[in-house]
Amino acid sequence: MTNKLKKITPEELREVLFLHDLWLDEYEGGVRADLSHTDLSGMNLTDANLRRAIFTGACLAKANLTGAKLYSTDLSGIDLSSANLTSSVLVRANLTDAILTNANLIRSCLHRANLSCAWLPCANLTGVDLTHANLTKVHLVCVNLTGADLAHANLSCAWLNGANMIGTNLIRANLTDANLTDANLDYANLTGVDLTGVDLTETINLTTALRTTITSSSPVVTKQSNL
Repeated sequence: MTNKLKKITPEELREVLFLHDLWLDEYEGGVRADLSHTDLSGMNLTDANLRRAIFTGACLAKANLTGAKLYSTDLSGIDLSSANLTSSVLVRANLTDAILTNANLIRSCLHRANLSCAWLPCANLTGVDLTHANLTKVHLVCVNLTGADLAHANLSCAWLNGANMIGTNLIRANLTDANLTDANLDYANLTGVDLTGVDLTETINLTTALRTTITSSSPVVTKQSNL
Protein backbone atom coordinates (compact mmCIF):
# COMPACT_ATOMS: atom_id res chain seq x y z
CA MET A 1 0.00 0.00 0.00
CA THR A 2 2.71 2.50 0.98
CA ASN A 3 4.43 2.11 -2.44
CA LYS A 4 1.56 4.02 -4.03
CA LEU A 5 1.38 6.75 -1.40
CA LYS A 6 2.82 10.25 -1.42
CA LYS A 7 5.75 10.86 0.90
CA ILE A 8 5.91 13.77 3.33
CA THR A 9 8.57 14.93 5.78
CA PRO A 10 7.78 15.90 9.40
CA GLU A 11 8.64 19.51 8.48
CA GLU A 12 6.20 19.49 5.56
CA LEU A 13 3.54 17.97 7.80
CA ARG A 14 4.00 20.73 10.38
CA GLU A 15 3.47 23.32 7.63
CA VAL A 16 0.30 21.56 6.45
CA LEU A 17 -1.07 21.50 10.01
CA PHE A 18 -0.15 25.17 10.57
CA LEU A 19 -2.06 26.22 7.46
CA HIS A 20 -4.95 23.97 8.50
CA ASP A 21 -5.18 25.75 11.85
CA LEU A 22 -5.37 29.07 10.00
CA TRP A 23 -8.12 27.65 7.78
CA LEU A 24 -10.13 26.44 10.76
CA ASP A 25 -9.89 29.89 12.33
CA GLU A 26 -10.81 31.51 8.97
CA TYR A 27 -7.57 33.46 8.73
CA GLU A 28 -6.23 34.67 5.39
CA GLY A 29 -3.82 32.21 3.83
CA GLY A 30 -5.28 29.20 5.59
CA VAL A 31 -5.56 25.96 3.64
CA ARG A 32 -7.61 22.90 4.56
CA ALA A 33 -5.34 19.92 5.16
CA ASP A 34 -5.68 17.34 2.39
CA LEU A 35 -3.42 14.39 3.13
CA SER A 36 -5.26 11.91 0.96
CA HIS A 37 -3.14 8.91 -0.11
CA THR A 38 -0.19 10.15 1.95
CA ASP A 39 2.21 7.95 3.90
CA LEU A 40 2.10 9.17 7.52
CA SER A 41 3.01 5.87 9.10
CA GLY A 42 4.68 6.23 12.48
CA MET A 43 4.13 10.01 12.62
CA ASN A 44 3.58 11.74 15.96
CA LEU A 45 0.26 13.63 15.86
CA THR A 46 -0.36 13.77 19.61
CA ASP A 47 -3.05 16.36 20.46
CA ALA A 48 -3.10 17.52 16.83
CA ASN A 49 -6.07 19.59 15.69
CA LEU A 50 -7.21 17.68 12.61
CA ARG A 51 -10.85 18.73 12.54
CA ARG A 52 -12.39 18.41 9.06
CA ALA A 53 -9.07 17.39 7.52
CA ILE A 54 -9.02 14.91 4.62
CA PHE A 55 -7.11 11.64 5.00
CA THR A 56 -8.85 9.51 2.38
CA GLY A 57 -6.79 6.40 1.65
CA ALA A 58 -3.83 7.61 3.74
CA CYS A 59 -1.57 5.36 5.81
CA LEU A 60 -1.15 6.18 9.51
CA ALA A 61 -0.10 2.71 10.62
CA LYS A 62 1.62 2.86 14.03
CA ALA A 63 1.05 6.62 14.18
CA ASN A 64 0.54 8.33 17.55
CA LEU A 65 -2.78 10.20 17.56
CA THR A 66 -3.26 10.30 21.33
CA GLY A 67 -5.71 13.07 22.19
CA ALA A 68 -6.03 14.13 18.54
CA LYS A 69 -9.08 16.17 17.52
CA LEU A 70 -10.67 14.51 14.50
CA TYR A 71 -14.18 16.00 14.51
CA SER A 72 -15.89 15.41 11.13
CA THR A 73 -12.58 14.30 9.62
CA ASP A 74 -12.61 12.21 6.43
CA LEU A 75 -10.74 9.02 7.29
CA SER A 76 -12.41 6.78 4.73
CA GLY A 77 -10.23 3.95 3.50
CA ILE A 78 -7.41 4.93 5.86
CA ASP A 79 -4.90 2.45 7.33
CA LEU A 80 -4.65 2.97 11.10
CA SER A 81 -3.25 -0.46 11.90
CA SER A 82 -1.57 -0.50 15.34
CA ALA A 83 -2.11 3.26 15.67
CA ASN A 84 -2.54 4.84 19.10
CA LEU A 85 -5.79 6.82 19.25
CA THR A 86 -6.17 6.87 23.03
CA SER A 87 -8.58 9.61 24.17
CA SER A 88 -8.90 10.95 20.63
CA VAL A 89 -12.10 12.70 19.53
CA LEU A 90 -13.66 11.32 16.33
CA VAL A 91 -17.18 12.73 16.63
CA ARG A 92 -18.96 12.39 13.27
CA ALA A 93 -15.73 11.20 11.62
CA ASN A 94 -15.98 9.18 8.41
CA LEU A 95 -14.14 5.88 8.90
CA THR A 96 -15.89 3.93 6.16
CA ASP A 97 -13.72 1.00 4.98
CA ALA A 98 -10.96 2.05 7.39
CA ILE A 99 -8.42 -0.50 8.67
CA LEU A 100 -7.80 -0.35 12.43
CA THR A 101 -6.32 -3.77 13.10
CA ASN A 102 -4.74 -3.83 16.59
CA ALA A 103 -5.42 -0.11 17.00
CA ASN A 104 -5.68 1.40 20.49
CA LEU A 105 -8.84 3.49 20.91
CA ILE A 106 -9.14 3.40 24.71
CA ARG A 107 -11.53 6.11 25.95
CA SER A 108 -11.85 7.66 22.50
CA CYS A 109 -15.09 9.33 21.43
CA LEU A 110 -16.71 8.19 18.18
CA HIS A 111 -20.20 9.58 18.79
CA ARG A 112 -22.16 9.44 15.51
CA ALA A 113 -19.04 8.32 13.62
CA ASN A 114 -19.44 6.25 10.45
CA LEU A 115 -17.49 2.98 10.63
CA SER A 116 -19.49 0.99 8.12
CA CYS A 117 -17.45 -1.87 6.64
CA ALA A 118 -14.41 -0.88 8.72
CA TRP A 119 -11.93 -3.52 9.94
CA LEU A 120 -11.01 -3.48 13.65
CA PRO A 121 -9.89 -7.03 14.53
CA CYS A 122 -8.15 -7.22 17.92
CA ALA A 123 -8.53 -3.47 18.47
CA ASN A 124 -8.77 -2.12 22.03
CA LEU A 125 -12.03 -0.20 22.42
CA THR A 126 -12.17 -0.21 26.21
CA GLY A 127 -14.41 2.57 27.48
CA VAL A 128 -14.99 3.98 24.00
CA ASP A 129 -18.04 6.14 23.18
CA LEU A 130 -19.78 4.75 20.08
CA THR A 131 -23.24 6.12 20.83
CA HIS A 132 -25.39 6.54 17.70
CA ALA A 133 -22.46 5.34 15.57
CA ASN A 134 -22.93 3.56 12.22
CA LEU A 135 -21.24 0.16 12.57
CA THR A 136 -23.05 -1.73 9.83
CA LYS A 137 -21.00 -4.65 8.46
CA VAL A 138 -18.07 -3.65 10.68
CA HIS A 139 -15.46 -6.30 11.57
CA LEU A 140 -15.03 -6.33 15.36
CA VAL A 141 -13.62 -9.83 15.70
CA CYS A 142 -11.82 -10.37 19.04
CA VAL A 143 -12.02 -6.68 19.98
CA ASN A 144 -12.06 -5.46 23.57
CA LEU A 145 -15.28 -3.51 24.18
CA THR A 146 -15.18 -3.70 27.98
CA GLY A 147 -17.23 -0.85 29.42
CA ALA A 148 -17.84 0.66 25.98
CA ASP A 149 -20.99 2.69 25.28
CA LEU A 150 -22.82 1.62 22.11
CA ALA A 151 -26.26 2.95 23.00
CA HIS A 152 -28.40 3.47 19.88
CA ALA A 153 -25.54 2.28 17.64
CA ASN A 154 -26.32 0.46 14.38
CA LEU A 155 -24.46 -2.86 14.41
CA SER A 156 -26.57 -4.66 11.84
CA CYS A 157 -24.64 -7.42 10.07
CA ALA A 158 -21.58 -6.72 12.24
CA TRP A 159 -18.98 -9.39 13.00
CA LEU A 160 -18.44 -9.55 16.77
CA ASN A 161 -17.01 -13.05 16.96
CA GLY A 162 -14.98 -13.50 20.14
CA ALA A 163 -15.50 -9.89 21.21
CA ASN A 164 -15.07 -9.02 24.88
CA MET A 165 -18.24 -7.06 25.68
CA ILE A 166 -18.19 -7.25 29.48
CA GLY A 167 -20.23 -4.40 30.87
CA THR A 168 -20.89 -2.95 27.41
CA ASN A 169 -23.84 -0.60 27.15
CA LEU A 170 -26.01 -1.68 24.19
CA ILE A 171 -29.22 0.14 25.09
CA ARG A 172 -31.48 0.23 22.01
CA ALA A 173 -28.65 -0.79 19.70
CA ASN A 174 -29.50 -2.50 16.40
CA LEU A 175 -27.78 -5.89 16.19
CA THR A 176 -29.94 -7.34 13.43
CA ASP A 177 -28.20 -10.30 11.76
CA ALA A 178 -24.96 -9.65 13.70
CA ASN A 179 -22.54 -12.51 14.45
CA LEU A 180 -21.95 -12.87 18.22
CA THR A 181 -20.31 -16.31 18.22
CA ASP A 182 -18.09 -16.63 21.31
CA ALA A 183 -18.72 -12.99 22.27
CA ASN A 184 -18.67 -12.39 26.04
CA LEU A 185 -21.73 -10.39 27.11
CA ASP A 186 -21.21 -10.70 30.86
CA TYR A 187 -23.17 -7.88 32.54
CA ALA A 188 -23.79 -6.13 29.21
CA ASN A 189 -26.87 -3.91 29.10
CA LEU A 190 -29.16 -5.22 26.37
CA THR A 191 -32.16 -3.03 27.17
CA GLY A 192 -34.25 -2.55 24.04
CA VAL A 193 -31.65 -4.20 21.78
CA ASP A 194 -32.88 -5.58 18.45
CA LEU A 195 -31.40 -9.08 18.07
CA THR A 196 -33.52 -10.12 15.11
CA GLY A 197 -31.83 -12.92 13.17
CA VAL A 198 -28.99 -13.34 15.68
CA ASP A 199 -27.87 -16.85 16.70
CA LEU A 200 -27.02 -16.60 20.40
CA THR A 201 -26.44 -20.29 21.09
CA GLU A 202 -22.65 -19.86 21.32
CA THR A 203 -22.63 -16.47 23.02
CA ILE A 204 -20.84 -16.40 26.40
CA ASN A 205 -22.55 -15.24 29.62
CA LEU A 206 -25.74 -14.21 27.84
CA THR A 207 -27.84 -15.29 30.83
CA THR A 208 -26.06 -12.80 33.09
CA ALA A 209 -26.54 -10.05 30.52
CA LEU A 210 -30.26 -10.76 30.15
CA ARG A 211 -30.80 -11.01 33.90
CA THR A 212 -29.05 -7.68 34.47
CA THR A 213 -30.99 -6.02 31.67
CA ILE A 214 -34.42 -7.25 32.72
CA THR A 215 -33.75 -6.26 36.31
CA SER A 216 -32.61 -2.76 35.38
CA SER A 217 -35.19 -1.74 32.77
CA SER A 218 -37.26 -2.96 29.83
CA PRO A 219 -36.41 -6.32 28.21
CA VAL A 220 -34.61 -6.90 24.95
CA VAL A 221 -36.39 -7.43 21.65
CA THR A 222 -36.91 -11.18 21.45
CA LYS A 223 -37.10 -11.89 17.73
CA GLN A 224 -33.65 -13.45 17.55
CA SER A 225 -33.18 -16.99 16.28
CA ASN A 226 -32.02 -19.92 18.38
CA LEU A 227 -32.19 -18.08 21.71
